[in-house]
Amino acid sequence: MQLPFRVSAIGFFVLSTATLVLFACALAASIPVRGIVTISTAVILLGLIAGILREAATLRTHEVITSSQDATGIRTAVIEFSMVVTGNALTFVLSVESGLGAVVASSVVGLLGAMLVRRHATAVFCGSFVGMSSPDVYGYTGVVLLAGICAGFVFVAAMRVLNGFGGKLGTIAFTGALAASFVLQAPLGSLPIPVGTDALWVLAYATGGAVVTYVLSVHLQYGPVPASAMVGLLCGLLLPVIHGPQFGTLFAVVAFCASFTGMSSPARLPTTIHVALAGLITGVVFLYASPYFDGAGGKLGTIAFGSSIAVWGLQQLRVRRQLTSGNVYH
Repeated sequence: MQLPFRVSAIGFFVLSTATLVLFACALAASIPVRGIVTISTAVILLGLIAGILREAATLRTHEVITSSQDATGIRTAVIEFSMVVTGNALTFVLSVESGLGAVVASSVVGLLGAMLVRRHATAVFCGSFVGMSSPDVYGYTGVVLLAGICAGFVFVAAMRVLNGFGGKLGTIAFTGALAASFVLQAPLGSLPIPVGTDALWVLAYATGGAVVTYVLSVHLQYGPVPASAMVGLLCGLLLPVIHGPQFGTLFAVVAFCASFTGMSSPARLPTTIHVALAGLITGVVFLYASPYFDGAGGKLGTIAFGSSIAVWGLQQLRVRRQLTSGNVYH
């Protein structure tokens, strides 16, 4: 028995709405800066909207980038749901109780999932992003477990939609974390926007993290989950040593965020140039989304998800313009 189409439509709506809200917040935060920054974030939001509308137009006909999960039924959906919840709980315990930190814990769980339950590694990795939620916001394991359950339902609902865009798993986690925060009235935090040299490092690590992950995943054929987990683990261990605990941790988070962008399929981002641009956009949005939803697991993936869709959406607008103007030759 296959999941009904309306379930996929709900998943599409939930993921699209969460991503649009976060990117609209980033645009709002950029307005006081004015100039090229505000224009850039506005163009990014335009690309995101274009990409979502393009996907929405093909949703009914299922003219989407498919994945191995497309033909799943109820039994597989239940297994995937349980894997999301398991990955969530394990990551939170490793991150908080064992003191590994969110980035390293999520990376370790992602690698374990890829090695031990390869068929369900994406679900485990998705759950790990929920487990990255801040213990200051989600004060005890029960709250994070609720977030994981919510994310598990969204994961099942969204299995057939918006595939191929890096960061989708994190966006699923983000919706679960937001739902738990809303239900339990747990207020999310806010961080200052990095400026100056710190902002330049953010952009550099975002671009590099995306490209390295894409090369590992596609060109070296490690696959998206192991590639992202390897980048996250290495950056989580090395960057705090290189840059010091405070800024090194920040840059490790940025690189891990961008690694989700690099998980994109070549069908969506076909070249390393596309991925580098998406990585740069990831860095820009990371900066200006800093004041919003801090502490919610999956926020990093949502940034990557929207950035990947934005690049793809802008490309779709470019192709459409060429077709309209008659500049495409066959």
